[in-house]
Amino acid sequence: MNRKSTLSVAVAMASLVSADLAMAQLEEVIVTAQKRAQSAQDVPLAISTFGSDELEAMDAKGFRSIVLATPGLSGSADSDTQTVLTIRGIGTGAFSPGADNSVGTYFNEVPVSRNIGGLGYLDVERVEVVKGPQGTLFGRNTSSGAISVTNNFASLDGNSGSVRASAGDEGQLLVEGIGNYIVSDEFAVRIAARHDERDGTYQNGVTGDELNGRDHDQVRIGFTWAPTDDLTVNAYYENFQMNNRWQMVDNFGVWGNDVFAETINVNGQPEQEIDADFAVIKVNWDFSDTLSLTSTTGYYGSDIVAIPTDADTGDIPIVDFIEPWDLEQITQEFRLNGTGDRVNWFVGLSYYEETARAISSVTIYEDPGLDVLFEDEGLCLVAEEFGLACGVHVENSDAENKTTSYAIFGDVTWDISERLALTVGVRYTDEEKEMSLNTPLTDSTTTALIGVVTGGANNAIFNFTPGTIQDSESWTSFDPRVALDYKLSDDTLLYASYAKGFKSGGFNRQPTAPGATSILAFDPEENDAYEVGLKAELFDRRARVNVALFMYDYTDYQLETNDNASILIQNVADLETSGLEIDATWLISDSFDLRFTYAYLDAEFQEGVIMDDLGGSLDLAGNRALRAPENTYSIAATWNVTDTIDARVDYAYVDEMFFTADNSADLLASDYSLVNARLDYNSPSGWGASVIGENLADEEYINAMINFLLPMSAPGYGRAIRAEVRYQF
Repeated sequence: MNRKSTLSVAVAMASLVSADLAMAQLEEVIVTAQKRAQSAQDVPLAISTFGSDELEAMDAKGFRSIVLATPGLSGSADSDTQTVLTIRGIGTGAFSPGADNSVGTYFNEVPVSRNIGGLGYLDVERVEVVKGPQGTLFGRNTSSGAISVTNNFASLDGNSGSVRASAGDEGQLLVEGIGNYIVSDEFAVRIAARHDERDGTYQNGVTGDELNGRDHDQVRIGFTWAPTDDLTVNAYYENFQMNNRWQMVDNFGVWGNDVFAETINVNGQPEQEIDADFAVIKVNWDFSDTLSLTSTTGYYGSDIVAIPTDADTGDIPIVDFIEPWDLEQITQEFRLNGTGDRVNWFVGLSYYEETARAISSVTIYEDPGLDVLFEDEGLCLVAEEFGLACGVHVENSDAENKTTSYAIFGDVTWDISERLALTVGVRYTDEEKEMSLNTPLTDSTTTALIGVVTGGANNAIFNFTPGTIQDSESWTSFDPRVALDYKLSDDTLLYASYAKGFKSGGFNRQPTAPGATSILAFDPEENDAYEVGLKAELFDRRARVNVALFMYDYTDYQLETNDNASILIQNVADLETSGLEIDATWLISDSFDLRFTYAYLDAEFQEGVIMDDLGGSLDLAGNRALRAPENTYSIAATWNVTDTIDARVDYAYVDEMFFTADNSADLLASDYSLVNARLDYNSPSGWGASVIGENLADEEYINAMINFLLPMSAPGYGRAIRAEVRYQF
């Protein structure tokens, strides 16, 4: 289905119900982006919000559905353990223990921002996507934007529960249960669990394994304790597990594989796994009607086997790659909120400690793998001339980073008049990183031949170190935010804001040179972010339109580059992004509504020089940023056909985007469109049934690209349909 026909369907559906116009109004959307409950229309920030009902209608089990429906948010998944999110053209795709992410992800205000690992969207109350630097609003700093996920804590309002099960083609199976039980007037418990699986995008013709599938399990148990009217304790613990096999395909078809084929031939590789534990304790204490204290304590720990893959993407063993990670994170935040007739304020203190260890392991099969590549002039024949024997070459690089961060942050909003308000915020950050790196020099034919050719010993992939080397660095930053908003009317808000974004420096997983005793570091990056916006409700609150214009000016941008097939981060560029975002909802009648989003993004490097594949210099000025599509838009049409039957159609378009700063055509993903739909039946007695379709047009599109030995790609999921039954009580 092309874009024109999709829009025609939406217009036709609107015509069917336009004669049934009524005086319905859009529901007020409440958010906590500024650490107090507010209408989203009163917040001087560009923010997209999705409540539990809409998340269910979108079939949002993870970030992907949110990406397609949020203007300015883009994302890809290099694998199920590694997601790369960008807001307004800024994100981080280099998976290094010594690097931070530009986009912060928070679960109940606890940062789980590292783009390796993660959690699923289970029993979610709402998701808020907040654009721009958020250092004055969140305990852990974020330079380009934040995704805040609020889960349902146990409720004292009553016993409740739900179960659902669904199955479909492509091996789809989902089973979920949620239960809320009141133990006493003061204490309640809540349990949620989900199993979600699906076949992969390929089948391995060599081993018969499914590749790029989904196999997730998530369990959460929590409680709410309210011993007094003024004190509430919310807490939960959850475990998230994932197991599958991930594989990309080279873009040139060197081995005869096609990225959109149903079967590819690659030699076997180990399973990709996540075993993550997450816990949060949130204490709210109301001292009075105008003063409250919130304490949020978080723990996140995970063991991850990341991106195990056949790196050469062929059926002859040549290069395999595997990378186990071990993460442990502890956070503590205290926040004091005050309210008054004309002033609302909060101040927060935060502590963040994370230890991240990654062991990168590359196996190079000299015989028969590399020997085959040399054809008649076999590698092993060359090796014999130097008195060497072919074998198996293994390189390991062990990197561990400890981050310790302290911050004080806060915001104050002054209602200067009934229509004019000023918000001023500030953040002070003190952060330290300690990195250790050990990359032994291997004893193999490959290493020896490199030494003969270059005149100096080195590994093929990772620059070696003389034992374990260490380095540390600390940074401080003072980051302000100012916003001015004016109510043109009771239903129209105009605002302008400035915020400074900051992301600390860090360390790569490479020494400065082969055999060097210092680690290749990079400096902090800074972002001056400007935004003006309009939020309006029209036609007696039957329509809502939010528009934002923005400009980011990045200096010392932490750019991902490649060296010896290893990703490096360097401050080699300045970057500027600007654009327009629209988020609009129209309640055409009591039974039909449309939500439309659009984003235009101009994200270009202003200056910067990197090395090209031939060792020369490449000027980046004028090149587009990574993972920054110029145009994206989405349309969601929802129709309450009867009191018990609902229908929904989602359409999303994503423009082409580059995955490298040199804007290589070999790493350019084409534009694509996706159409999803569902039909729901909900009986008054609590029973329900649905038919859900994903990618109904069976669009072939690229989900992620990387450059490792060769440019390679992973496809998105094709068409899949499933049926679901559920019961709520």
